[in-house]
Amino acid sequence: MAHLPQQIISERIDDVVLLLEVMKKMGLPQILNQHLPRHWKQEGLDWGWVACIWLSYIISQGDHRKVRLFCLLPEPSRLASNKTRSHRGSGS
Repeated sequence: MAHLPQQIISERIDDVVLLLEVMKKMGLPQILNQHLPRHWKQEGLDWGWVACIWLSYIISQGDHRKVRLFCLLPEPSRLASNKTRSHRGSGS
């Protein structure tokens, strides 16, 4: 039986992804969305997820400046985008 070549992709698991998962399990994005309504023309992530991504960065880095998280990454993080993918464009 011939062995097929396998491709191994490694990605550093940062604390930002862990913090996003904890916030997701707590239901924090949904709680925030109850108080931060979507604009009827808003596309992409809702305000609850935007706040959670920003909070996870603040907690991780101890930095509260408004810098774009994804600009700091060498390439878009697959894990971070997978955590929020199902919530993009949702109306809740």
